[in-house]
Amino acid sequence: MLSSVQDQKWPLVVIAGSKHSRKGRTVFAKCNIPRNTVVCDYHGELLTYDEGLLRYEQYGDNNENVYMFSFNYQGRNYWIDAVRQCRCHPKTRIKGRLLNHSMKTANVVPRIVLLNQLPHILFFAKQDIAISEEILFDYGVQRDRLSELQDWMLS
Repeated sequence: MLSSVQDQKWPLVVIAGSKHSRKGRTVFAKCNIPRNTVVCDYHGELLTYDEGLLRYEQYGDNNENVYMFSFNYQGRNYWIDAVRQCRCHPKTRIKGRLLNHSMKTANVVPRIVLLNQLPHILFFAKQDIAISEEILFDYGVQRDRLSELQDWMLS
């Protein structure tokens, strides 16, 4: 697991264009993926809650292209900023940030895992995933309320 995060090599999935033009690039299964398998991670710069809020505000109203993940681990709030290319993988296309949202058909679930004494978000298959199936997770808000995400995160 740690080597996949460090190398950003996730052999079970591939980035490809979506058949739904509004989605753009997304992530698909390259093979059948068994339930409970680590699929990929949400990779980027780990920020404290205050640093994340400041960064989120700097990105402004263009939240269509903001790839930030907010989470709580052991009573501390963090953000992972995947907007900017990370320093550790400057030429790698990060797969986890391209996962699309679905409340009803999510097939992976994010889990917090401690690696090298730092929390990381890994996506685990919550069911068997078929080859060519799009990888989806529930962002935790309703699709029609995604525009309200900034207000929800700031409250």
